Amino acid sequence: MIRFKKRRNRLELVYEADWGGDRKWVEQELDRSSEVRIARVFRFSRDDIVIEANETEDDDDIFGPEESEDSYTFVLGTLEDGYFKIAGEKLNIEHDVYLAADLAISRRSFIASRNISIFGQIARLTSEDLYVGGAKPGAMPTSEFKTLLASFPTTTELNLYANKKVARILRDYFETTTPAEKRFEDYLNKRDGKPRIHDIPDVYEFEVSKYEFIRDKIIELLRDEDSFSENEWRDLMLQFILLIFPKYVCVLRNVLVKDYYTSSKKSTNRYIDIALLDANGQIDIIEIKKPSGDTLVSARDYRGNYTPRKELSGTIMQAEKYLFHLSKWGVAGEADITKRQAALLPAGHKVKITNPKAIIISGRSNGLSAQQLFDFEVIKRKYANIVDILSYDDLLNRLSSIIEKFKRTA
Repeated sequence: MIRFKKRRNRLELVYEADWGGDRKWVEQELDRSSEVRIARVFRFSRDDIVIEANETEDDDDIFGPEESEDSYTFVLGTLEDGYFKIAGEKLNIEHDVYLAADLAISRRSFIASRNISIFGQIARLTSEDLYVGGAKPGAMPTSEFKTLLASFPTTTELNLYANKKVARILRDYFETTTPAEKRFEDYLNKRDGKPRIHDIPDVYEFEVSKYEFIRDKIIELLRDEDSFSENEWRDLMLQFILLIFPKYVCVLRNVLVKDYYTSSKKSTNRYIDIALLDANGQIDIIEIKKPSGDTLVSARDYRGNYTPRKELSGTIMQAEKYLFHLSKWGVAGEADITKRQAALLPAGHKVKITNPKAIIISGRSNGLSAQQLFDFEVIKRKYANIVDILSYDDLLNRLSSIIEKFKRTA
């Protein structure tokens, strides 16, 4: 049994052996490994043991009776600026936990059913110190912490869920299984007295943080673009591609494609710098160029029209040729690329070539006039096989729109 005490500017954990047991195992464990695990969640050393002195009237023993000879008292946290600071190592996590001094603390504050560590679960999803209650900006409100604790499944819920999973398999082979699935659903509906609605606001908050990081990192890189070669810049952008375009699951480099049309006598090997594979195995290509400011449309108009600059036209033409050769290669190309890129492909994936498309990321568009931007949009929509032509400013605007979407939803 464990309980908690607040006294002498400390948060203490009192351990007492259950069911008539003794505490000898604690001493033995400390001798053997210099630390002891309590309830599978807390970790203490011999230095954490409280040597009891005479009690005083100032002791704030609000969580239970005094210790017996069969109990150990450990220092769990110390009071700092209105919070009990618990070192992460005592909860077997990397970051520290701060609990408001007026927070009601019990076993349920740390341990869910089946000895699941509350803060251990939280630590898997965050990488910073956690404050609960109190007035510190950014601290988790006490009400939200109570909601969090209530969201952890009970033993009954876990048992019903396990029965549901097993029954789903057995029902195909036996006719006498109990209606476990319905029991599980009924339990969930009755647990709060109303049908449960699964809100996921935290997921959207994580998405906001993720896309804000990507956007801010790209802005930082754009300020220092001259420090990178073309290849270095491409490698930097590839770190973000699968996050910015989530339909793709894999990046392939130096993809060989056969060109049967340049020469009538023999095929020519062409190499696509970067190809993308979606969840269904369909292959597309992406061209990533450095963000020079004057690579998109002409500075002067021709008869009222701004035309694509040579670099953009060349990039589009190159992409179109790769797409042409990929499509013509067909089934044989699918097998060849799958074999050559096998080490990079997700398990069970095979490359498929079905009307492949291209994405082009190049240049800056913020300095363009309204007419130049209009003509740039016309250029984007002109090429049927190019699914998107993005300037880096377009990319940043897209990321900002995604961030706002998740902020509104959260």
